[in-house]
Amino acid sequence: MSKRKRFFVSQCLVASALIIALLISILGVPWVQAWSSDPTENTAVCTASNNQRYPAIVSDGSGGTIITWTDSRSGSNYDIYAQRVDPSGVPQWTANGVAVCTAFDDQYDPVIVSDGAGGAIITWTDYRSGTSEDIYAQRVNPRAYPSGPRTGCSQHRLRDQWIQP
Repeated sequence: MSKRKRFFVSQCLVASALIIALLISILGVPWVQAWSSDPTENTAVCTASNNQRYPAIVSDGSGGTIITWTDSRSGSNYDIYAQRVDPSGVPQWTANGVAVCTAFDDQYDPVIVSDGAGGAIITWTDYRSGTSEDIYAQRVNPRAYPSGPRTGCSQHRLRDQWIQP
């Protein structure tokens, strides 16, 4: 390659890099968010109304995480929600998480484990019967879809078991 051609190619590369940098600074890149090292700037997982409490977290096997918690955004009951966060700290599912279970009455104390396939299995204490606390479980795949029928809450039930994580 001639000197003139190399000079032209290098100038094109510099110009392209400057244009990309300018576009990023003007438009911003909301999908490129890094985990902050500043303790006053944390990554928001859920900022829905009312309370979100008792988070539990597991690796998704790809450098990211799946987080679950007890959520009272409905204003009347506690439910179970989850969110997947990629290695850069960017939430991957619906803003403020996906509903894992919103059955009648309260669901709380979620515990989470990896399913070994990029998803997770979430268990919790459930008071939907209104008379006793039961344990339910739900698998979510990497795209936030529950396994099994789309009934909003298809879990396995263990009756009257008292297990504290």
